[in-house]
Amino acid sequence: EQYNFQKKFIWNCDETMLKGGTSRKKFVCEKGAPAAVSIDTNTSEHITLLLFTSAAGEWIKPLAIFPLKTLPQFAPVVYEEFNISGQENGWIDGKIFKNYIQNFFVDHIIKMREISGETNEPALLIMDHHSSREALDAMILWEVYKILLLLIPAHSSHITQPLDLSTNGEFKQKLGERFKPIPNEDNPSRRNRLLQVCARVLARVNNKDTILTGWERAGLWPYNPEIAFRSTAVVEHIEQLPCETCIKFNCCSVRK
Repeated sequence: EQYNFQKKFIWNCDETMLKGGTSRKKFVCEKGAPAAVSIDTNTSEHITLLLFTSAAGEWIKPLAIFPLKTLPQFAPVVYEEFNISGQENGWIDGKIFKNYIQNFFVDHIIKMREISGETNEPALLIMDHHSSREALDAMILWEVYKILLLLIPAHSSHITQPLDLSTNGEFKQKLGERFKPIPNEDNPSRRNRLLQVCARVLARVNNKDTILTGWERAGLWPYNPEIAFRSTAVVEHIEQLPCETCIKFNCCSVRK
């Protein structure tokens, strides 16, 4: 209420992991013969996607982080759909996160303001408490770029983060259905194919209805703080707490 943010300037960012899948070989055995051993080859590596969606139902080009210090060449279509970064283990760190926010997200907000003629319109970026967030200078983002940071309470993102309540889950499910390992496929080919499949899946799940549903389920747009407290995750936890009588007299619920 203090800043009267417009929904198109309210954004959520979050990471999700990509998996390259498992290559499984099947065997046909005679009935009654000893059980055969199935050989599973893990072809996955830790690849992180940093995603952004807005309370207006929009999304922007995601960042793909590979477990590589020297990045390989990708197909041109991959660079059209993703920004690419890398570090040793494929996780996002403070340096990568800060660089992406300052050199991509901030530019996106500035362009939005220029297009709409609202050069002084404040923006809000909502995120969880991941350690990489500590690299951001919240004061500079607000004083220089009019972008306010809002951290979701720890251990509550499953009920208060729009991306967790919409795109992330559906994306992982659809990706698992669409991307299948190919035996003996080399790493460059697999990475290119994986990102191209990811691009098609993201285009499908990042529709306006899905994105807005996440914001509604989180109670962040339209703003309704009561929604989080009505979440089954919260209600079930409260129902398991002992009553005052149990606490006072050390009876059934406490002993159990």
